[in-house]
Amino acid sequence: MGDIVVWTYHPYISGIIEAIPAAALVYHCVDDLAAIPGVDATIFRIMEDNLLARADLVFTTSPYLQDHCARIAGPRAIYERNVADIEHFAEARQSGAIPDDLGRINGPKLCYIGVLSDYKLDLDFIEKCIQLSPDWNWIFIGEEPERQSNPIIARLAERSNVHFLGYKTYDVLPDYLRGIDVALLPNLTSGYMSGVFPMKLYEYLAAGKPVVATRMAALSALAEQISIIDTPQEMVEAVTTILASPPEPIALGHPDLANFSWNARLDRMMQRLVPIIDA
Repeated sequence: MGDIVVWTYHPYISGIIEAIPAAALVYHCVDDLAAIPGVDATIFRIMEDNLLARADLVFTTSPYLQDHCARIAGPRAIYERNVADIEHFAEARQSGAIPDDLGRINGPKLCYIGVLSDYKLDLDFIEKCIQLSPDWNWIFIGEEPERQSNPIIARLAERSNVHFLGYKTYDVLPDYLRGIDVALLPNLTSGYMSGVFPMKLYEYLAAGKPVVATRMAALSALAEQISIIDTPQEMVEAVTTILASPPEPIALGHPDLANFSWNARLDRMMQRLVPIIDA
């Protein structure tokens, strides 16, 4: 079968490492999993440190994770942020159908797509923003995770300008993005989210939508392409500006977008990996 590469997203693979005669071991660190509620952080850190010491190559998806991994992996740690299927989400730029549940909503549409996890979303912040903007429609595509029942989400569901449309399959997400005005990343900025580069960012940009995001550390380099805000009032001001004068979408060929497709990132990763396999 040729050279074998063990490519892992999790440190609990010690038995696999010993059992497989791999030409290279790659750790793709996409989250600070030890910070997720319920995870045994002490054991996880021990296992992760062992993996970081052994891995031939470590890819990280945020500046926080890069600093975290480089303390052991050193130059073997490479920052490669999360990316998107640019071609798929660019379908939202083309004329086409709007899903019925979205099309029935009249007025400005602000939208967040993703799991409604209360350790990811700043629900208190969102509620304050919604209270400041009763004339806008706040749309959430996704569901609460199993065993979560957050009271803020329950309160928001009772408001006439808040619409929880539930889970939607990946193939129809461009259709929903086609019908909105502003894409949102109203995430927490500490805890688990300190290590996150939101995967939805490049999907939103590929769809040609203006993005308003809370000040996550990983997004600081994108300040020219998105609106980064700190307070509910700043959120309202940023959206008001966008609705009054919608910005031109970033060009699909712009390096700030084109360089962050799955294929572009994989090409860069392989340029790092192939010399290790061939050594």
